[in-house]
Amino acid sequence: MPSARATIAAVLAIPREAGTPDAVAARTLLESHLRTLGYDVSVQRFAFHPSSLDAFPVFGAGLGWLALMLAPLLVLAA
Repeated sequence: MPSARATIAAVLAIPREAGTPDAVAARTLLESHLRTLGYDVSVQRFAFHPSSLDAFPVFGAGLGWLALMLAPLLVLAA
């Protein structure tokens, strides 16, 4: 049985983007390590669509503009 450090190092060495074969390999490594420690492991499936992350750049740009608008007010208040 590999040590916890070896298992973590192996998992971190794999790119783990959701839905890819590499994510399955990382999950399998963790599952097998936990099973050897005596844990009862169950996998919970979920649906993930990368397009759901498209709103984050727009949200970030909005926060950036808000910061630019509020910066002079913060400086003048001092």
